[in-house]
Amino acid sequence: MKYLHLILLTLLTMLPLGSICVAGTPTVPYIERFDIEAYLERNDSCFITIMFTLVVPKEYDTEVTALRLPLLERQDIPPREGNITRWETNQGVHLDWTQSMYLSHIMIISFDDPISPGEKRDVRISLSASKGVFVIQVPDNPKGRVFYYRFYQPNISLALESSVLRVYLPPNSILRQFQRYRDLLSPIENLLQIGDEITLGRTTVIWDLATLDVMTSERTVFSCTYSLEEVSEPQSETNTSHTGPVSAQTSLALIFALNIASALTAFVISWFIFKRGTLEAKLPTVSDIDLAKQTLDEKDLKKIEGIIGQLSSEEIEILRLLARNGGSMKQREIPLNVGFSKSKISRMLKRMENMGLVTRNLVGRTKQVNLSPAFLAYFLSKIQRMQGEGFEQNNQSAGGGI
Repeated sequence: MKYLHLILLTLLTMLPLGSICVAGTPTVPYIERFDIEAYLERNDSCFITIMFTLVVPKEYDTEVTALRLPLLERQDIPPREGNITRWETNQGVHLDWTQSMYLSHIMIISFDDPISPGEKRDVRISLSASKGVFVIQVPDNPKGRVFYYRFYQPNISLALESSVLRVYLPPNSILRQFQRYRDLLSPIENLLQIGDEITLGRTTVIWDLATLDVMTSERTVFSCTYSLEEVSEPQSETNTSHTGPVSAQTSLALIFALNIASALTAFVISWFIFKRGTLEAKLPTVSDIDLAKQTLDEKDLKKIEGIIGQLSSEEIEILRLLARNGGSMKQREIPLNVGFSKSKISRMLKRMENMGLVTRNLVGRTKQVNLSPAFLAYFLSKIQRMQGEGFEQNNQSAGGGI
């Protein structure tokens, strides 16, 4: 009973805040920044960091001691496989858990020092989740995965600016759509960027949280589907342990050997860059094919087929996507359909543009990608040849039946 007055004070402090989106200059406590980072691992576990800034306006006459932030809804059928296994907060912030009829994990975030009117407080929460909490496996597909994050309204107002949800896919994984799931990325209207985090070797997906839909909806579900690619086996390491101290003479020999190895490595890299530039300069191209002809002759067809034979499977997939969309698409739409990063798409399109297979034109703030006239002529000639062969086969069949 001695803690009853503290509980009542906390409830009274929390109740007036409400879960509404405010516009203009708020007069009630609000969150002005809300960033979420999710690192997904290959074993389907997840590490999530939630960072936000809570502001209490001067006009508000009550201190804020706690707030309520839902995290996970109940999942009884089938039961959720994993759980939140570990959590940490920044200094002066405490995290407790509760639940409700529909929510299995609700965070109660409290402060050692209440936030007075005119003050703001930065909050950082780190969560570790095991398999099955935020990532599930695609049924009947051992490599397919689906990531879900449900952004719930806290019991405090939102006036978000420059707030994002940033998801880091596991190493050696790519975005990929599966037949069972309609959307590769959702919601697509909140998508800000798909990119590669080179230092971490991960693909990143970034959504915007500072939108009216997110700030006014009771719950917004963010999701993406991806595939785990094969990981090359590491080579066995040579045993380099020593049974005794290394002599100075041996150390000098090692330093000399390392210098020689570094020089050879620099030479090999320089030679590779030079040869790569030479090869790119000598890329075969279809630019010298006469497009005034009604159909391409056998020499032209073999030349284009030889060029197509030098394309990777990813580049061919892009050509097929363009063909399915009438031969023209906006460049920013391509990553959403094939699951490659923007930088990788740009590199492949530049190479195919140099080969004369596609053209790119700047339209407004984006580029329009088109199948080149030569490549379209190649398709037309192939179709005409197939139709001609079918006509001859029908004549031969009819003649044999008389």
